[in-house]
Amino acid sequence: MEFATATIVPILILGAAGALVPIGAMRLMPDTLTGLSLAALLSVILLTIGGAILFIILYGNPGVAVTRQTGVQSSVHVHFSGLGLRAALVWGPVLLLTLIGLGQGIERRRGASMAARDQD
Repeated sequence: MEFATATIVPILILGAAGALVPIGAMRLMPDTLTGLSLAALLSVILLTIGGAILFIILYGNPGVAVTRQTGVQSSVHVHFSGLGLRAALVWGPVLLLTLIGLGQGIERRRGASMAARDQD
C-alpha cells in the first residue's frame, strides 16, 4: 500500500491535472491560437506550483521545520519548485496532448465559421 500512496496516486493526480488544468485555463481565454498559447503558459505555471505543493504534502512539509530553524526560505521554495518542474515528466506529455486537441478544436470551429460565412 505504501508504493501506491507514495507513487501511483501522485502520478495519477499529476496526469489528471495535466489534462484538466489546460481545459479550465482555455475557458478563461479567447477561442484563438493566441488564447491557447496563454492557456498553455498559465497551465505550465499552475502545474509547476501544483507539483511543488504535492511534493510538500508528500514530504510531510519538512520545509517549515527547516525554515523555522534556519530562517532560509528561498532555498526551500527553490527546491520544491524544482521538484514541481521535474514533475513535468508526468504532466508534460498529457498537457501537450490536451493542447493539441484544444488547438484542433479551435481550428475546426474557425473552419466551420469560415464555411458558414462563404455560403451566404
